[in-house]
Amino acid sequence: HQLLSLIEEHVLSVKTYGEFETKHIRGGVNPVFAARVCLRAWLCLMRHDSPSSGPWLVSWLRDKLGIADDENGKSKKRLPCAALCRALLWPDDSDSVDGFNRTGSPLLAELLGFEPKFWIQLAQACCGLIEAIPPSIAERVMDGSHGTVVKGLTTNVIFSVN
Repeated sequence: HQLLSLIEEHVLSVKTYGEFETKHIRGGVNPVFAARVCLRAWLCLMRHDSPSSGPWLVSWLRDKLGIADDENGKSKKRLPCAALCRALLWPDDSDSVDGFNRTGSPLLAELLGFEPKFWIQLAQACCGLIEAIPPSIAERVMDGSHGTVVKGLTTNVIFSVN
């Protein structure tokens, strides 16, 4: 129950772009960091005791984000979707090389047992937000070298979903 409260407080309540940049906000919690920590803790607690906890958590997140199971990713909570997308669908900095999963480590969404349909809906819900991708890739996009990034991103998403 406490983990869900922390996800609501630090991830699902994100309302401004500035909350992603916590270097300049004293005492701020980056929503991507909060999502990763809470979801990893969830994984550790539920992995062996409750294998059905992944589908339950997907249902809870869908409810909180307003993403219907039968819809394409539509949500009024685009910034929380971006934070979750980055935490779940992109490798952690320690597992990535230049923003892509080069170590072969499973993504957090895979480890949690989240269905690929939810991954796609989550990515669609935050489509177009630079906060949904790692900063290293965002910097390359902003510098104008986005041609190869978009190709790499598409390949990464296709291989991750399959």
